[in-house]
Amino acid sequence: MHYTHVMYKRKKNSGCRSSTISLFWVSQASPVMNCPDLLIIDYVKCGRLKDALHLYDRVASQEDFSSSSSSSHLPAPAYVALLRACAILRDLQRGMRLHEKISSTGLLACDLFIGSTMISMYAKCGSLRRAQLVFDRLPVRNVVSWNALIRGYAEDGRGNDALHYFELMKLQGISPDAYTFSSIFKSCGITRDIQKGQEFHSEIARRGLLGKNVIVGSTVVDMYAKCGMLCKAHEVF
Repeated sequence: MHYTHVMYKRKKNSGCRSSTISLFWVSQASPVMNCPDLLIIDYVKCGRLKDALHLYDRVASQEDFSSSSSSSHLPAPAYVALLRACAILRDLQRGMRLHEKISSTGLLACDLFIGSTMISMYAKCGSLRRAQLVFDRLPVRNVVSWNALIRGYAEDGRGNDALHYFELMKLQGISPDAYTFSSIFKSCGITRDIQKGQEFHSEIARRGLLGKNVIVGSTVVDMYAKCGMLCKAHEVF
């Protein structure tokens, strides 16, 4: 038996662990994993996305990890980190393989954060069809799930679709937050729908969101500018 240790350093205050992590020991007869999820999460936090995915590939290739036992999968936060890595790298194929693995664990049906992150991953990888399918199959949806889908459509330039799902979200009794409105103002700018944009502007003003969230304020300014109302954009700014 021999032990494999992974060492990595960080600059002070970078948010990454400064430690030596013993990942796992490797025995030819029986490979055993001890907590690679912690390093996967840290790799993604530090921007070492390919290292995180490479480590996951090593873990997934182990026979014990591929078993059907309850301990044969990573904790949910590790899968969230891996999906984020795929989204940033625009690695659709690897994201699809992760989707398949996560589905086999049952986590997708019970962890809303994984579902929302998967929707975002597909949207950022340019596959809104798959993002929509994941959304449609979620047994329960919260504001984060709706935001992921709405933002995906807005970022893809499909403002009307984003506005459509915004209305459906409200019909479902889900209250929009600052992140929702930032996507909605972007969508109003895309569609040049100044009437709706002004209605939403009044709504966030009533709710006190405009002065509290810089991102929302910026999207309001951008929306008015794209709709040709430069004086109003300057006033909000």
